[in-house]
Amino acid sequence: MENFSGFHMVPQFLKVLKEQVGNLISNKTRDLKHIKIVVTGWPKSGTTALFYLIKTSMPPSTVTYFEPQSYDPQKEPRESPILVKYLLPDKPGDPLNPDTAFEHFDKKIFIARDRRDQFISGLLYRAAYQHFFDKSEDMIKEFVCMLEKKESDPSSMSVISLYEFAFRGSGGSPAARIKGGGRCSIDFCKNHKDYFAFKYEDLVDGQLEKLENHLGFSLAVDINVDPTVQRVVRTRQYGNWRNWFTVEDVHFFRPLVKEYFEYFGYDQNDWEISFSPKIPPEHCSLYVKRVLDEKRSEVGLARLFEEQQKSA
Repeated sequence: MENFSGFHMVPQFLKVLKEQVGNLISNKTRDLKHIKIVVTGWPKSGTTALFYLIKTSMPPSTVTYFEPQSYDPQKEPRESPILVKYLLPDKPGDPLNPDTAFEHFDKKIFIARDRRDQFISGLLYRAAYQHFFDKSEDMIKEFVCMLEKKESDPSSMSVISLYEFAFRGSGGSPAARIKGGGRCSIDFCKNHKDYFAFKYEDLVDGQLEKLENHLGFSLAVDINVDPTVQRVVRTRQYGNWRNWFTVEDVHFFRPLVKEYFEYFGYDQNDWEISFSPKIPPEHCSLYVKRVLDEKRSEVGLARLFEEQQKSA
């Protein structure tokens, strides 16, 4: 009688394979129970989206710290996974020192973003949430009118002119901010080789394999941003600078971002702006109105655009 020993081994093989897979899952879950992850980047580079993407993929017991003013490793929970997001400081003397606060963390991630998109996003957010909210109504409405004009005719004014109007007299030239932010990002990555550099554009495209390999676990498909920080969400896209930039902007920005583009691998020759630019109001004036009113409400000031937003 012929002995089909190989056939009879299949159930045993499947049993062993199942046990091995189970052990891998168990080990992975055990590892995540104590993992410590930190995310950082320049403001408006996608740190919030990345933070919530990772949070969604971690155990429910994860303890999170969203832009803490300080962090004491001696006070962190010992038996829970930890996820922290902090921003690179605008100026020296920030009370949060990442070198001492997060030195013992298992996974560290720096997110980079195209400086052109980042500058536009930062301009609108900073103007609404940090600069204009407590100014005179006339000044606020003048800025909003400029944005509405930019929407109706994107080529009519440069991004730089919008910045200069918004922050005139507040210190800091646009050139210094553009180059300074890029230099800060480069210096940070050069001095912190243990941080994994990841691009915002890959996050938007769902190109997460390298990030998942770094983290050691798979990431969720959807990003669920907490309603309390929805104000930072604007387009969830990239390349919109093509609709915003004028020829003047191209000439202004190009030499200032050269070093940043080279370091983070952006195409230094891609400066083609749109021939028929379109700027949706929800990414421009309506966004600013929403954020500005939210900030005014937070500090006890009357909302200025509530009725317009209800009818929009």
